[in-house]
This record gives sequence, structure tokens and C-alpha cells, in this order.
Amino acid sequence: MKKILILLLTLSMIAAAFMGCAEKFGSSSADTNGNGLRDDVELKIMKSIYGKREDFDPKDIRVTYYGTYKDIVLFDPDHISTVGLTKPRSEFVAGIEFYYSNTSEGILAWYNKKLYKLIDLYELGVLNEDDIKEIHAIYINYKETIKGKTN
Repeated sequence: MKKILILLLTLSMIAAAFMGCAEKFGSSSADTNGNGLRDDVELKIMKSIYGKREDFDPKDIRVTYYGTYKDIVLFDPDHISTVGLTKPRSEFVAGIEFYYSNTSEGILAWYNKKLYKLIDLYELGVLNEDDIKEIHAIYINYKETIKGKTN
């Protein structure tokens, strides 16, 4: 009986330890920062972009999640500390202009557990012109929604 109680006590302590880990950013499948993207996916994305840098800290990066299209996560990462220091720019994908500001990398895509630029998925044939038009509509809808919230 004593061994069973010790075993149950040990198991409950281990379970409590794992429950505590789920609350930390990046270790849960929840969206704790409210950007619409699961924390575990967001952390994988940030590590694939910035993980080789010695000063990498997820708290210094903002990921703008535009949405998911055909299992492709569409997002834009910014360094919070450098937002606003660069001039706006644009990029054309399949003849459609995507307008970026601040330190934006442009729309990036997380597809098959790899990081791509949107234009790379188009050039690889993963996305076609109609897909780019739909993605552009998602992007514009997000921008207009955000603009409406700030007015």
C-alpha cells in the first residue's frame, strides 16, 4: 500500500510539472498572445527565422498572422525593437502587389514544416495565380480589419 501511495504521489507531481510547462509561451497549442496563431507553431516559425541569432528572444518579435490557406500558414514577422525604422516597400507576386511597411520581411509561409517566402511557393508551383489572388484578399481583409480597429 505504501508503494502505491508513493507511486501515485510521484505521478501527480510529474503531471503537475507538465501542466506548468503548458502555460509558458511556445509550449502549448493555445494562442496566448492573441495574434490568432498557436504558440507552438509561432515559436517554430520564429526559431526558423531568428533562431541562429545569439540575441533571439521570442518576446522581441511580433508575428502578424494573416490566416491559413490550403495548409499554408501566412504571416509576417517583425522585430519589435526595430519597427518603424525602415521605409515602406512592396513586392509583386504573380503580378499582384503586396505592400509592406516597417521592418516587414513580407508575407512568409510555413508549409510542410518549412519556411518559404510567398513568391518562392509561387515559383515552385505550390501556388498558382488564383491562389495568390485569394491570399491577397486574405491579406487585404486583415489590413482593413486592423485599420478599422485603430480608427
